[in-house]
Amino acid sequence: MSQDDIIFIPAGTIHAIGAGIVIAEIQQRSDVTFRLFDHGRQRELHIERAVAVADAGPVNLPVAASQLSDSRTLLLSNAHFVFEKVDLAPNSAWCLEAERETWLLVLHGDARVGSFDVGIGDAVFAQSDRVDIQTGPAGMVGLAAYTGGGLVPNLLQRVPQVAAMNAGRQETPLPVLNSAKAPSTSAGVETTQ
Repeated sequence: MSQDDIIFIPAGTIHAIGAGIVIAEIQQRSDVTFRLFDHGRQRELHIERAVAVADAGPVNLPVAASQLSDSRTLLLSNAHFVFEKVDLAPNSAWCLEAERETWLLVLHGDARVGSFDVGIGDAVFAQSDRVDIQTGPAGMVGLAAYTGGGLVPNLLQRVPQVAAMNAGRQETPLPVLNSAKAPSTSAGVETTQ
């Protein structure tokens, strides 16, 4: 495996994350985690239950990405969620149409998203909302994840700079989560030491 790889791990797949790896992980909300080993964290193990629900079949690797537009790349789509990479040009303005529960995680660059300045490792959550994005001089590369049901064709629309500069900021403030505070039950960043 190498940097920027996408790995789909279906529920019931036994997996581990090695030291020194930074991952963006999408999980469905669930109160169920069965641990076979805990790498020194001293949390409860659930060996018998984990083995009972494990799917020992092979995992299909790798995931093939497909280009949706100049700014959007589909990484994975299934009945539960859609996962995209977005690459927004420097000093450009965009509109994110969050028709469903949508997470945006910044990987590179920075932007003003709604009324917040965001940078590497920050995550923004929006739902049933229109969110204005103004990128900085380096542009912004991020991951967008939203609930399933197929692609949202108008997820990201480029808007003229003049309209973006004159637009009033009347949207509902969006929660911005620093990577150290991102919940593990949704899109976030996880670092394993």
